[in-house]
Amino acid sequence: LNPTFRPPAPLSDALKTRIYTLNQSDPQKYTPTKLSLDHKISVDRIKAIIRLKELESNW
Repeated sequence: LNPTFRPPAPLSDALKTRIYTLNQSDPQKYTPTKLSLDHKISVDRIKAIIRLKELESNW
């Protein structure tokens, strides 16, 4: 194991919901890239949050 590995801290559900809500309110303005820069989270993680919240809302 790598003792220097520091995984990113888990994001709160409130933050995930905020990211999803912003993206849904105006997808042209709140793109994954913009949300990534605003929240200092990787674009892939933002995209995953949006996908998972969509699945959650359709559940």
